[in-house]
Amino acid sequence: MKKLVSLLLVAMMALSFIPAMADEPVEIIVAVKSLGNGWPATLEEDFIYQKILEKTGVAWKLTLVDDYWAAMGQRIAGDNIPDVFFIDADHQYDYVEEEVMLNLDPYLDNELKAVMDFLGDTNRAPYLVNGSLYSLPRLYVTGTGEGTKSQWGLQVRQDWLKKLNLEAPTDIYSLYNVAKAFSEQDPDGNGQDDTYGISGGSGIRGFHIIGMCFDFAFDNYIVERDGKITNSLLSPGAVQALEWAKKFVDEGLMDPDIMTTTGTNNAIAGKVGLHCISWPGMNKQYALDNIAAVNPDAYWDVIGPLNNELGGEDYMYPYDGVGGGDSYALCADLADDEEKLQAVFKVLNYLTTDEGSYLVMFGIEGEHWNMVDGKPVMTEKAGEANYISTYQIYSRIEMPYLQAKFPEAERAFSYTMSINQYEYLNSLVVPPEGMFLNEMQAYITTQLTAFVYGDRPISQEEYDKFLKELDDLYGFNAYMQSATEQLNAYGYGV
Repeated sequence: MKKLVSLLLVAMMALSFIPAMADEPVEIIVAVKSLGNGWPATLEEDFIYQKILEKTGVAWKLTLVDDYWAAMGQRIAGDNIPDVFFIDADHQYDYVEEEVMLNLDPYLDNELKAVMDFLGDTNRAPYLVNGSLYSLPRLYVTGTGEGTKSQWGLQVRQDWLKKLNLEAPTDIYSLYNVAKAFSEQDPDGNGQDDTYGISGGSGIRGFHIIGMCFDFAFDNYIVERDGKITNSLLSPGAVQALEWAKKFVDEGLMDPDIMTTTGTNNAIAGKVGLHCISWPGMNKQYALDNIAAVNPDAYWDVIGPLNNELGGEDYMYPYDGVGGGDSYALCADLADDEEKLQAVFKVLNYLTTDEGSYLVMFGIEGEHWNMVDGKPVMTEKAGEANYISTYQIYSRIEMPYLQAKFPEAERAFSYTMSINQYEYLNSLVVPPEGMFLNEMQAYITTQLTAFVYGDRPISQEEYDKFLKELDDLYGFNAYMQSATEQLNAYGYGV
């Protein structure tokens, strides 16, 4: 008996020298459609992954899924759904019906309260299905700098204005006069007829700045006007907008490449003096350097919006006023795995803290950025953090982000984010079953282009014929009736 006790004591002493096994971190797979530029080759090199692991004890693994929707369909069929995954407005209804996405309503007042507080007044409507929240809203508070907003605008060569003794345009008439002068009065002084008035984003986008003067945008945009749901194509100013656009084209005031390029190359090369563009293409440092290399005296500045000739509000440029619907959802199976579910909540809540949100916006404090006078300032190592945007599950707090990353462009992005934009609501609308929305969109672009470039006559009668074609071919009226009913349910147009 004594021998047995001695053996037991020896065994216990031996065991006491074996180190205790550390708890393995809970692994959460997050399926994404794309990864940021310069994505690390290993998890050891991914300092955002490592920091989240350190702070939460959760292995938050972002996983690229190629051919995303097809692959997700296969995963759903094989019951191999990622714990967290990218979702958009086009797929969320089907995924809810297939019971793929977790209903977040039961968790809003407790586990996700910090998240909801962080999102503040962000519109939840694009993320609701049958009145319940199934995906994480993207930070999208317009006009406050919290979240994104359309940052397109009209930019003008101020040095050309000065040379030709002109003022920046304020309405369609002065826009025409300035564009004409830029096209015909040799603003670059090279003695050649090689300049144009206006360029813009690829395709019909470059004409939006003309259409805005008549509450018209050159596409299918569902909007709220005078308390009712309508469409840009139904604007009373549609024909006027088309006539003015054609006038600019006929008189050679538009960049001839506007339908096939972004126009930015011609703007940088000094070939156009008015440019409809998102500010990064013209105001980030690399663009400023390229512009200066061609002409050190070139000075672009954002202007507008132009006056609304119909007496309504002045608009700068179309933007998705409800946030687009792109988001991340939680797998419904997490409801049966409390450990994983709580791990997901832990990371989501961490990313709403100052520390967590700044981590995925800027990188590691003291290495990639420093706090100076209450504002983040990037260091020389900031480029190492270029890949981290994929970690921005809720988007980002836009103004401090842009101020830190692109101080040279603050005038441009502050201006475009602060002014009145043409808000459309398409993201909240699910097309009627059997409707070929993409085909209708293509037809709209084709026909509006035909009007502007003279391949189809412009008159109210001909435009009404075009609208009838949309209904006969694609069910446009049923589409708008369905849009009205859906948006009424969200509180728009009632």
